Amino acid sequence: MTLSKNGRRTALGAVGTGLALAAVLATSGTASAAIGTGHVEVCSNGNFASYLKWYDEDYQVQGRSATVPEGTCQTFAVPANNILAELYGIWNTHPDQSFLVGGADESTDSPATLIRAKGTSTNPWFTVQTWGTDPTPPYMPR
Repeated sequence: MTLSKNGRRTALGAVGTGLALAAVLATSGTASAAIGTGHVEVCSNGNFASYLKWYDEDYQVQGRSATVPEGTCQTFAVPANNILAELYGIWNTHPDQSFLVGGADESTDSPATLIRAKGTSTNPWFTVQTWGTDPTPPYMPR
């Protein structure tokens, strides 16, 4: 069977659309099957990348997590002696600068936690969800 020129374009367009959809589904993900106690998952659901800055009981900075690119999620172990995690966004126009989005109490015995950076770099907000001691969070589309 020979396809006409328009038929070939339609078939190639359908294949391209299918590949694009598969890529979106592969990168969007679902909540981790086992975030676990003492771990936090960060999702950059806004139009900016984000990261966590860790603080100890004296509110001294302990370090920071890796940068979570826009549209992705990463899970991190909470450092020892940590009591606070602040969520920062990275400016799209000035990637060497960041801004505070918000904070959450986090320690090594904190329940599994999902923090989502939302909004835009000029109007950021975030959500925090925990799962008690159950390491398996419910299905949550990102």
